[in-house]
Amino acid sequence: MATKKSPPKKTPDRKTEALSIRIDPRSRYGLELLARIQRRSTTGVVEWVLQEAFKSEVFDNSDMNRSALHLDEALDSLWQLNEVERLVALAIAKPQLLTFEESRIWKVLKDTAAFWKTQQYPDFGAFRWPELLPQWEKIAPLLSEAVERNIVRGLTDAELSAAGVTLVSQQRPVRRLQIPSPTRAVVPDDFADDSDIPF
Repeated sequence: MATKKSPPKKTPDRKTEALSIRIDPRSRYGLELLARIQRRSTTGVVEWVLQEAFKSEVFDNSDMNRSALHLDEALDSLWQLNEVERLVALAIAKPQLLTFEESRIWKVLKDTAAFWKTQQYPDFGAFRWPELLPQWEKIAPLLSEAVERNIVRGLTDAELSAAGVTLVSQQRPVRRLQIPSPTRAVVPDDFADDSDIPF
């Protein structure tokens, strides 16, 4: 007898996120009235209020020598689909907005030299995204362990290799700087005798 296979489960639609908030009864009633006046759902009103707040709230970027933006403009560069990308973008733009837990993760990411293309002050494009994101399932447990240490530090190449994380920078052989040995200057035959010099 043939058995019926159940259809594969659909992945949840992540176009929206559920948010549970507690507000006082008067504000709740005001929200319902506002929804009726605007002929929107209460969710639509909350989204509208947020968009208006994003337009008026200033995202001060002066500590990065950049002009101040409104939050809706800053969101364009800060919003990323992956959580780790959002964390890195925020940490570079405005590290003082990180939570305590996020600042510990950022410390590990920032101090792991293998994650960066350059050792100068990191920017978003300097992170090795194409190499790291496909291996993030291997890296995430290492981060979880690293942030729980008494001394928070970056991951070593040995720790990454032990977890099966391979990076181009780890695969390249170390090239040592070779300095050629000094050679004696060769004097042309024309000037071998000082008497031939015309001065």
